[in-house]
Amino acid sequence: GEAIDEDIMYLREERWPYSRGGRLPVQKAPDPKSKFSSKMKPATTKSQMHRMQHTAKWKEEFETRRVAEHEKLTESKKQREEFWGIKDKVQRALAGGIEKQRKAQDDRTKSMMQARKDFRNSTATYKEGLDARISAIKESQGLLMQRSIAKRLKAQATDLFRTHLKAAGLGDMADDLEIKH
Repeated sequence: GEAIDEDIMYLREERWPYSRGGRLPVQKAPDPKSKFSSKMKPATTKSQMHRMQHTAKWKEEFETRRVAEHEKLTESKKQREEFWGIKDKVQRALAGGIEKQRKAQDDRTKSMMQARKDFRNSTATYKEGLDARISAIKESQGLLMQRSIAKRLKAQATDLFRTHLKAAGLGDMADDLEIKH
């Protein structure tokens, strides 16, 4: 199975659809040379005639059935509309509803435009306040950073001083330094 799959992938096909020249073009058969050849017409068998008649009859029945169903549906729809008065109700509702919809749409667009203007105006003042806050935070961050660096440096210096005191034999002073710290 795997060898066949590899052969199909890598080997070149040499049969006629894949070869260079391909198959020779099919030549047309010559017309028969008889005196009756031009007058002869293809004949149909009885079974072909019956099949064609049956198909035509079936098509005609199908079409009449379809037309009858369509007429029946339209008649029932018309009766329902008359009984319930749907057509008049819908027309009256649509006539009044369209005007209300147009007015509501106009009101919505006007209110949206006003809201956009208000937002733009309020956004400018908000941005100014925000910029002021951001600059204040940046300044305070610098101070915070300086404080944290100073604390860390002080702690490092204290540790270094304590180690030197202990190395010099002054452990009591180093202990007092820890208590004060």
